[in-house]
Amino acid sequence: MPRLNKSFPFEVETALFCESIRQEGSGKASILGAMSGDMLLPTTPVGVPLGIFVVLYAKNVGKTPIVLEFRVNNQVLLQVNADVDIRDTKDPAILAVTPPFPILVQGPGTITAELVVNGERRVIKQREIRIDPSLPMPSIVSSPQLAQSPVAAQATTSPRGKRRPSAPRAGGAS
Repeated sequence: MPRLNKSFPFEVETALFCESIRQEGSGKASILGAMSGDMLLPTTPVGVPLGIFVVLYAKNVGKTPIVLEFRVNNQVLLQVNADVDIRDTKDPAILAVTPPFPILVQGPGTITAELVVNGERRVIKQREIRIDPSLPMPSIVSSPQLAQSPVAAQATTSPRGKRRPSAPRAGGAS
């Protein structure tokens, strides 16, 4: 278990941007299209799928409301609200934002995921966005209207106005 920062209620063990996360029948997660480095794109503007897989350890047991916020060049793209219920601080809490949501990348810059707990913010993952024209086009290619498409709208809203991760939970990970 990682060492906990005394001022923040969670320690982030893993945060991984990816194209897709699939929940397996065995309870394990399959992560597809993991970004191990910068986000490399052949051109812009372009729409790309984005998900995140996060493993957290909590300082205390109990239910804690959190916000996972995604930004490109400091512009908020998506806020995911969740209640993380910790029963044992030795067990990780797993957050998986899936299905991935499409983002419109206008040009080079930075993509950031922040965790907000009790008003306190922590950057949990940050990657540079770079252009490499020699790369093939990604699987989702879109125009500037992407942010207004039904897919993008569905990914950013729910009946309560915020999207919830599919499986924020505490429990032993295999």
